[in-house]
This record gives sequence, structure tokens and C-alpha cells, in this order.
Amino acid sequence: MSTFIAVNDEVLIQHINQAKERIVYIAPGISKLLAKELCGVIDQIEKLNITVILDSSDEVCRIGYGDFEGLNLLHEHSKNRHFALRKQEGIRSGILIVDEVVLVWSPTPLSIEEHPHQNKMANGVLLGKNPSDQIAIAMAAEGTETSFDMSEVAVEVITDQDVAATKEKIDRNPPVPVDLARATKVFNSKLQFIEIEMKNVVLSRRQIKIPPYLLNADVDAELSELLNTKIKGLADLRTVEIKVPEFSDDGSCTFNQDGKQKECMESEASLERKRKTLEKRYIYNLPKYGWVIEKESEAKFKDIIAAYKTQLEKYAEGIKTHVTAEAEKLANQVIKLIEQRSLQSGKTPKIDFDLLKKEILENINSIKDEKPSVHYLLKDITFQQTKDPEFFNLIKKNVPPHVMKRLGGDNWTVEQTAVLERKGKSNDLFIQ
Repeated sequence: MSTFIAVNDEVLIQHINQAKERIVYIAPGISKLLAKELCGVIDQIEKLNITVILDSSDEVCRIGYGDFEGLNLLHEHSKNRHFALRKQEGIRSGILIVDEVVLVWSPTPLSIEEHPHQNKMANGVLLGKNPSDQIAIAMAAEGTETSFDMSEVAVEVITDQDVAATKEKIDRNPPVPVDLARATKVFNSKLQFIEIEMKNVVLSRRQIKIPPYLLNADVDAELSELLNTKIKGLADLRTVEIKVPEFSDDGSCTFNQDGKQKECMESEASLERKRKTLEKRYIYNLPKYGWVIEKESEAKFKDIIAAYKTQLEKYAEGIKTHVTAEAEKLANQVIKLIEQRSLQSGKTPKIDFDLLKKEILENINSIKDEKPSVHYLLKDITFQQTKDPEFFNLIKKNVPPHVMKRLGGDNWTVEQTAVLERKGKSNDLFIQ
């Protein structure tokens, strides 16, 4: 039996499956594959003494010492099988005790390199019988006489709150898929550019074009062709309120006592004010560069934008009847104005007013059928920009002080050696 061995999930699983009385597993994290196998062994052996110690922080998942799925699976199993899943923040060593066999290894950070598969790439030491009691007593393993509070490490257990906090951080800023074959020097900015595009959300400013020769019959023909005749025919709709679904400030639905989603009244004007408030709260304008947002705020921003889009769509549906009524009134007013201007010019207009009215109505009604759209695109800040004093001064000037403090002030970027994101698995940053 080799003493120095390459340790990976396959090797760990082989040893775990040989257990009869005791398993002690201490490492920064655990993969879903290994956690599933460990849970299976726990279920198979009725009187198995099981001790598991992990670092439950999100950094473990980012570095690649384990994944959240493995942590969560083992956490749920520990509650069902009534054993303590203990935590030791910052642990970066790996120890596996199976009965009297001890395996000590250096866990592989998969964001940097791949698992070793040959003993010449050894990252672990397989020990015999004598060291096992020493290590088991030091960590107060089950089956020893050492009390839990006398353990040298991991005197705390992983709670529901710990797992929930890790999930929240990963949801806000997910670890990127990695390509282990290509390492590079990279940096991670806590800000990123954001481009927001909204279409068909402001009906009141839409203009209807009228041929200049119709409204300007009393103007010289040559001059008439130089005039651009447009009418803001829907301006009166800006303050009309429509019933839409109600959402809380974080974008979540609000419900009444019957369990139905609440509704509220919104107008084009109030929705525009809401959008400006949202932008002021989450995004910051850097002159000459564009808008930026905190990476950790993007998940919240996405939820709120989705709620805002829902309200826009419901408003657009409800305002259609008002647009139809306004179109009829506007068409009659335009025709009346054309008739008056023609009489003033002394010219007899050769106009099919029925056809003209139909065209005006079709023009306006086509506007009401245009659905509002909201989406945004995120772009990373470049390494060169982070080194530009002018760019950093703009950030300090335009990002609120309390936000800069949260970002770490001058340390708002982190430079490190990592690997490139695996192609074909980038997140879709659009809200369609």
C-alpha cells in the first residue's frame, strides 16, 4: 500500500465504502458526488459513528474546494439522521478516518487546478493504525471520551442560518463555470457597467405625423414641404390611473388576507417616478462612461425590474380603452383643424376626410398595440479602467460614500490568479 497517494473524490469514496464502525471527515468542503456517497453509507450502517467538519462559507465554493449542492445535501441529511454537521471557518486541510485507517490530504482548489489522478501528483498521506486515536481525540470524534467543547477544532455546528446565508451570497454572485485548461491573471471588480433599454413605456410623448400640406394649406407650397408637422395626441393620458398588480420594494408580490395578490393604481407618470427612484437607488452614472451597478445588488435589481415590467404590461393593457377614446377625439380635432386652415387659405381641399380619419385612427391604434419592453445588459469593467486615476475619481465622485465604504473604498477591485470561464455556460443577463 502506497503512503503518498493522489486524493480525489474517487479515492475518498473507495475508503468511505469500507467503513464498518467510524467515519471522520474534515475538509473545507464536499462535492455533491462525495456527499451523496457518504449519505448512502450513513444510511447503510446502523451504528456508524459519524463526524463531519466543514467550512460552510461561500468562498469554499468559489475556490472550488466543494460545491453548495454537496453542503446542502449533507446538511439536510444530518438533520434527518440526527448527527452534528460541524463547522470550522478557514479550514483548508483534509482528514478522513475510516475505522483505523487515516488519510490526510491537501484539498484541491478546482478553480485553479484539476484533481490529481496519479500518485506522482500526490496530495495525500495514507496512515496506519497508530495515529488514528490521536487525531480522533483532538477533534472530539464520536466514539471517543473527549467532550465536544474540548475539541481543538469545530466547536460549532452548521445551522440553517449558515446554509441560508451561503445560498443567498451564491445567488447574488454565482461562482462562474471554469475551464481548468486555461489559467490567466484576472481581477474581479465589485462594480459593473449596466445598460438599460426601455421601449414603448411613455405613450404620452408619442407623436402622430400629419402631412404638412394638410395642416398648412395657408402656407406657400415650397415652405410647407420644409415644415415637420407632428401632434402629441396622447399627452392627456399621462396621469390616467390603471389598476395593476402590487409589489413590495424588493419586487416580491404582496397578498391580501384571501391569498390573492394585491392591486394598486398606477399612471404613466407614477411609473416613471418609480423607475427614476429605482435607478437612483441601485445605479450610478459615470460621465463619459455610462452607468454602473454593484455586482451584489444585481439580483435584487433583477427582481425589482421584473416586477416593474409586470406593472408596465398590465398598465399597457388597461390603457388601451383610453387610447381608443382619445384617438377618436383627436381624429375629429385634426380634421376640424384642417378644414379651418383650408378655409382661411381660400383653397378648396381635395381631401377624403373619411379616409384621413381612418389613417389617423390606425396610426394611433397601432401605438396602443405596441407592448412595453424592459431589458438590461451587464458589462465588466476592464482592467485598464481600474488602473485609470480619472476613472477611479469619477467612481468616488458619483458613487455615494456609504456604497463606496461597502465596496471597500480604494479596494473595490480584487486581482488574483484564476481560470477563464467555460464557454457556452455564461448566464443570460437579459430580461425579455
